[in-house]
Amino acid sequence: MGYQDNFPRVNASMMASFGEPIIYAPAGGGDPLPISGIPDFGEDLDDAQWRAALQASAELQVLESDIADPQPNDTVTIDGTDWTVVRKISRAGGVWKLALLRDLRPTFRK
Repeated sequence: MGYQDNFPRVNASMMASFGEPIIYAPAGGGDPLPISGIPDFGEDLDDAQWRAALQASAELQVLESDIADPQPNDTVTIDGTDWTVVRKISRAGGVWKLALLRDLRPTFRK
């Protein structure tokens, strides 16, 4: 057994310790899946940036054993907020890193 053979167990432990509950829904249909993921919402937008922003972005790590082949337009619900998978950033050690976007326009007050 080599060093890289331990990655799946290490990543499963990391997800169990630091993961947040999320709902992953495939765009092509199928049942939404309750899994764990580690979101990175990036930097906080200041007041001026929020007024100019139309979308928020984030990255999400999920286990490949939970989501075998994530696709663009799949939906991820994190803490009650829906995000759209835009692309796969990388896959390493049994973990997908996904790019997410969220449309901020519905949150604007008139």
